[in-house]
Amino acid sequence: MNRLSPNTHLLEQPSYAPSTSSEEILFKTNSDGCIAIQSDWVSVFERMRRLGSYYLQTRHAYARLVTKTDPLTIHWDVQGKVASDPQKRLFLNPNKRHDIFARISRCDCCESPGRIEFRNRYGMEVMQICCPPDIKAIDWAKAIAECTQDSHSIEGISEGHPIIPGDAQPIPLRPCSLAYLFDGAHKNKTSLAVTVVTTGIVHRETIKPNYIYDAEQLLTVYGGSTTLQFGNGATRGFFLLKNSDTPRLLIGGPDNAQLLTISPTQDPASLEFFNSFLGPFLGKQNC
Repeated sequence: MNRLSPNTHLLEQPSYAPSTSSEEILFKTNSDGCIAIQSDWVSVFERMRRLGSYYLQTRHAYARLVTKTDPLTIHWDVQGKVASDPQKRLFLNPNKRHDIFARISRCDCCESPGRIEFRNRYGMEVMQICCPPDIKAIDWAKAIAECTQDSHSIEGISEGHPIIPGDAQPIPLRPCSLAYLFDGAHKNKTSLAVTVVTTGIVHRETIKPNYIYDAEQLLTVYGGSTTLQFGNGATRGFFLLKNSDTPRLLIGGPDNAQLLTISPTQDPASLEFFNSFLGPFLGKQNC
């Protein structure tokens, strides 16, 4: 996702409460130009529905998943334990809360007027909502003004990647196998489901590869409005999970961390390709 400069922002005022005057909105920011906003995930996503679309990004140290999407509608489940959208593309865990900040700053490379950053307890960004460039800065500022709060804190955060399940079967693939997998999906004109899990967030997207770039231990897969980046150098093993109707390929990293999950979509052609790849090509690529 495009990085916006942290050094420029809208004018500041002494208090956190936003005020409006004509077409000017003033915010209190911290030292790097960030505006603290409320930590209610559902409310933040609801406020972003005023945008026609936005870029949604999730990331951890080894993977990044980016997609341009219509605004998501996020609701809590009946137990109030997990929030998700109706299509189950995004899952949010309220027990792993984040510090949430907004930026209002024009990006030099993509002209976006700003973004919202979801950070873990170490200050690392794990999810981002980026405003599209066709939105006026004042309209982005109005959306942010609806999300601001008087104070901001984080409590009870649990960190760390999910661990590879004990019933997952190790398989002898190599790091270059991922490029072969996505290239095969491209040649077969089929899609795959990719899932990135980071602190309190599960982000799943369908990607139909149309361009794959694998260089310097960084794999980049472009598929329409969705892009996946994965650091192959962190791969420590591949695992197959077959405890459901849909098999899943898990990529393991340091300390048995689950870095990335790839699975077929509901399209029968995707399942057929996925199963064929894990059959004759299993452990036979010459990398």
